[in-house]
Amino acid sequence: MRFTALSVVACLLAPAVSAFQLCQADTGKLDALKTVGANNAVTGYSLVFDAGLKEYNPNVAVNVTVPGGGNFQQILLYAAENRYGNHSGTWVNYDKGAYETLDGKDETSNPAGCAKLGLAATLASKNTDAKTLPATFQWLPPATPTSGSIRFWGIVVKSPELGYTYVYTEGVKAQNPYPQVQANSASAATGCVALLLASVASGLLFL
Repeated sequence: MRFTALSVVACLLAPAVSAFQLCQADTGKLDALKTVGANNAVTGYSLVFDAGLKEYNPNVAVNVTVPGGGNFQQILLYAAENRYGNHSGTWVNYDKGAYETLDGKDETSNPAGCAKLGLAATLASKNTDAKTLPATFQWLPPATPTSGSIRFWGIVVKSPELGYTYVYTEGVKAQNPYPQVQANSASAATGCVALLLASVASGLLFL
């Protein structure tokens, strides 16, 4: 009986997990899930990157911001040439207590697994706790440039009662010629992590 009571308390105190069971800003699929309310532009959320940024390069992280005041509960964020394309680059230096990259293999799980679209390339909130605006996230461009301009796409949830906003930025193109990744850049560390994960997955490295 004591065990049961403790279990109930633990359950009540546990933070709610991300409601995102999708990997792209697909409002039709999100509405069908009925987990975050309706698409509601009245919530007033938007998405911007560094002012004056015209080109990206693999050695400089880009700041991507949901501006304004107030708060939000959840977010889904990624960079891609188009809304439903593969995700590019990686998210770095985020609060791992509040956010995570969706690197599983099953998109229908909760949270969704989005590794097939890009490793560490899809950022989402881990819980439904209120998060303060403005909120800034750092995106590290890929080692190999995309052929077209990159846009940032996302879903920002106010609450299940007030709904969410579909957000995206204007496009930004790769620097031409595209620089090589510098050994002391953040991208080098990210590359090491990716190599480690690939080695474990292939059985070349045993932990």
